[in-house]
Amino acid sequence: MKTMPPDNPIRNCLKHLAHAMSPVILACCLASQAQAQWTYSPWTGDADSGITSASPYTVAVNCGGPAATVNGVAFQASATSGANFSLGGGITSWGPGGSPNISGGSLTLALGFFYNGTPRTVTLTNLTPGATYETSLFSFGWEASGRSQTFASGSDSIVVDQDFYGNQNGIRIAYTFVADSSGSKVLTITPGPGGNGGSFHMCALANRQVSAGSPQAKILVFGPGATIGPVSANAAAISWTVPYGSNPVALSPTFTTDPAATCTVGGILAASGSTQDFTNPVHYIVKASDFATSGKTTDYTVTVTVTPASPACDITSFGINVAGSSAVITDIDFTTGTVDWRVPYGTPVATLAPSYTLSAGATCTRPNPGIPTPALSTTTPVPYLIHAEDGFTTKTYDVTVTVAPPPPGGVTGLALWLDASAPDTMTLDGSTVNEWRDKLGSTAKMTRANGAPTVVASGIGTIPTVHFTSGSSMGDGVNHAAPVTIFYVSRQTGGSNARVLSATGNNWLLGYHGGQRDRCYFEGWVCGEGDGIGGSSDTNPHLYTATIGGSGQNSTVWAEGVQIASNQNGTQGPNNLNLGSSSFNEYSDCDISEVLVYHRILNSTELGAVGEYLTLRSRLHGAHLHKPCGLGAGCRLGCVKRCRTRCRSRNGDLHGHDRPVQRQALRARGSGTNAVMPFMVSGRGGRAAP
Repeated sequence: MKTMPPDNPIRNCLKHLAHAMSPVILACCLASQAQAQWTYSPWTGDADSGITSASPYTVAVNCGGPAATVNGVAFQASATSGANFSLGGGITSWGPGGSPNISGGSLTLALGFFYNGTPRTVTLTNLTPGATYETSLFSFGWEASGRSQTFASGSDSIVVDQDFYGNQNGIRIAYTFVADSSGSKVLTITPGPGGNGGSFHMCALANRQVSAGSPQAKILVFGPGATIGPVSANAAAISWTVPYGSNPVALSPTFTTDPAATCTVGGILAASGSTQDFTNPVHYIVKASDFATSGKTTDYTVTVTVTPASPACDITSFGINVAGSSAVITDIDFTTGTVDWRVPYGTPVATLAPSYTLSAGATCTRPNPGIPTPALSTTTPVPYLIHAEDGFTTKTYDVTVTVAPPPPGGVTGLALWLDASAPDTMTLDGSTVNEWRDKLGSTAKMTRANGAPTVVASGIGTIPTVHFTSGSSMGDGVNHAAPVTIFYVSRQTGGSNARVLSATGNNWLLGYHGGQRDRCYFEGWVCGEGDGIGGSSDTNPHLYTATIGGSGQNSTVWAEGVQIASNQNGTQGPNNLNLGSSSFNEYSDCDISEVLVYHRILNSTELGAVGEYLTLRSRLHGAHLHKPCGLGAGCRLGCVKRCRTRCRSRNGDLHGHDRPVQRQALRARGSGTNAVMPFMVSGRGGRAAP
């Protein structure tokens, strides 16, 4: 069933009564709808695009396409930022391509778009305070129905289905607003509520100035740190709080007035940054640019308060000058605290010279940065005594060093190492995992996004595991762009069998999808879609490995150390890596015991070392371990024999599954190393939707 936008009386009026209305009544309805801050309308071509050369544009960009001109307005080529705008959230480009039902120069705008982002943000800058603007977001239907989005700015919001006018038919969502004193405006676009979970496809962005606004006698910004009150009866108050130690006799505030307005103090022209005596309240008299005809003036009374000396004496950061390190700062009470400084494996502790930051105005006699006396240690705490700004409050932090363990297989360069058997890397609420940090001590971490992932004491290979139920997930918010190498050990546990390791910033998955295993989609099917690889979901543990070199390079995937695909059908790394999956609401009931991410491509020796480490500690007895085959790179028979021998020697029988045999048989249907045919999805049918 199609998810419709929320009930809109104007739309319902048009939809159900249009045929019974006179043209005059219909025009009134349309005028009322246009007065709303958020509106939406069909976009069939240039005539109904709302683009007009009669208005000045601060932004006009063709998202995902070349430079274009519509109704005399020049749109710049695809960009995510410019002089007056920036786009945030996950951004992936599509196109040019397709055949939307849009004509004229507008069709050039529609042939490509940006997608992803939960939410997508649109930030408009360098706006003129008091001026009225209209922002237009252009898109078209991607399916029959169901791609609902929440468009919002502050408390103003609307829910609109991108597919409201039908598949391939254009839609324009517009927001009209008056710029405030900040000169900026932030819009957010969030998938849902309802809908199929897909993100908004933004073909183009335009922002035009509808009216300049009348001149005002206003101070827009004062300070820094001042609060400007409302104008009433041509007067207003400004409360300016300045730091402790400031001398109110000679302060130099910076301020911004309404364009072309003038400001005087005591009848003398006052420029921003000029020095004034604020021992007593000071009157800033502002005259509008059209004062000669309008007489607009405002008397601003500025009162200064000097902040009292602060009793705060905290260490707020520690050791950020040492690459790969992170600090856990714990305040025990008002007078004591601890700092556990975690540094990379192999770091010489005795020569560490950490930097640190303190509460405003606080001081410490330890060098910053520098080697303390005595030197830091992994066993004996070194005290850092902090003195507050007030001159008598103090606090002592005991600092110790924790050196990260050796990396798996001795392979260095990890960007993220999640190990469920390392309880000190987790922040728990009972058994719920709120945070899962990098085992090597960097700032990398997974944060709970949905549901309640829980720690299971005896999971895969009888070692601890993090268990996800349908609806629970964690994300790291990092774009792991190619080149990247990823390992992880997991299993589905029955119930929902969708994605396990995926991303929310782009369409990416490794290992599992749609009730199947051995499926990989890196913004394109690498394996598992129509190529005969893999099989139905099971509850056995699996080790998946992927190396993704990027555009023009093969992405290669292994399952239990046996290569199952190598092609360029998908070449993107995961953007905002997710465990349990919240991508497209495709969750799994699953266990994950270990995840390793390297921001480089590991060589065969390194792959083997890490694979063997994960295989042995997780007791994955059937793994091939990325070992070379004695019968040549194109042969799998020797690999199968090795797997059978290894399993029987440890358990007396094949353990877990017979997948190496299945893969050897699949490759026997073709020749060489590429016997399993890759399947590149193209067109609209059968494609994983952005």
